[in-house]
Amino acid sequence: MRIRAKAARRSSATAGEGGLTTVTLPPHQFQVFHLVQIERINAVPSKAWGHQVPCVRTVYLIQSIPYPNQRYVGFTRNLRKRLKKHNKGGSPHTSKYKPWGLVTYISFSSESSATAFEAYLKSGSGRAFARKRLW
Repeated sequence: MRIRAKAARRSSATAGEGGLTTVTLPPHQFQVFHLVQIERINAVPSKAWGHQVPCVRTVYLIQSIPYPNQRYVGFTRNLRKRLKKHNKGGSPHTSKYKPWGLVTYISFSSESSATAFEAYLKSGSGRAFARKRLW
């Protein structure tokens, strides 16, 4: 599996284009990425730079810190803002089990791909996949 993002650990990383890093991980080894690096990903189209910056849609997996068996899969355009909302109690389901920690996020350039992947993760086979590969 290949993941393109700013990796928290760079020992097995190789330099890529635009400051991004390509990390090759075995299927059983995943990393949690820092939220600070998400701000540049959640950009809006900018004409000042002479090109379009993609609006990224993110599917995220969070886990309750005091109740580790409570997990949540969601979809957002602004991950930092959404995680703060979960931790402030802004969502009915997640307010009972706050605070929440980010486990994994996957970014998509297409909203339809992101919503389809979120729906898959909420299905029976998607839960099994996430339990084995993402949690």
